[in-house]
Amino acid sequence: MSRIEHGQRGGTNPAAKPFSWRQALFGGLASMGLIAAMACGGGSSSVPTPTPGATSGGQTRASQIKSFALESFTISAGTTVTWTNLDSAAHTSTSGISPNFDGAFDSSAISQNGTFSHRFNSSGAFPYFCSIHPSMTGTITVQ
Repeated sequence: MSRIEHGQRGGTNPAAKPFSWRQALFGGLASMGLIAAMACGGGSSSVPTPTPGATSGGQTRASQIKSFALESFTISAGTTVTWTNLDSAAHTSTSGISPNFDGAFDSSAISQNGTFSHRFNSSGAFPYFCSIHPSMTGTITVQ
């Protein structure tokens, strides 16, 4: 059995050429970069997934997040609201009175042109805010 010396490739091929520490380092870094890119989705931005049941039946209402402002409006019970972030900064659509999340819905960060949907099944007033920019507030009134 042959002994592998520092700088030699493994195996029994006598024609194998030695490699340098630079090749080993850069090969390892390239592999780690590829693994990291794959783990992060190849660099694509993450778009929050809709709340379960948000896309089935009922009416829909679009709401735009722009100029660091959230909309307030009235809808019917069973309506699905889809927020679209038109700002270059990330925003959230988080239920509650700023800065206190009440647990009803939370989009997490919505990047530019990203969307988030939530279906409002019961009547009432639903205040919401951007958890990144807590001064951004709005209210959805459901009849």
